[in-house]
Amino acid sequence: MGNFGVPADLSDNEVVEGLHYWRNRLHHFASEGDPEGEKDTEEARTFLEEFTGEAQQRGLL
Repeated sequence: MGNFGVPADLSDNEVVEGLHYWRNRLHHFASEGDPEGEKDTEEARTFLEEFTGEAQQRGLL
C-alpha cells in the first residue's frame, strides 16, 4: 500500500496525490472482484475517507 503518512502532516500536493492513489486502488479492487481482497478494499476506503476529509478541510476539493 501507499506510504503517504497521516494526511494532516502532508503538503497539499501530497494530500491530492494520496487522494488519487486511494481512489485508484479502490477502482482496482472493484474491477478485480476478488472476495479475498475485502480487507484491502476496506483499508483503501478508510484511507480515501481520511484523505478526502483533509482535502475538504483545506479547500482542495
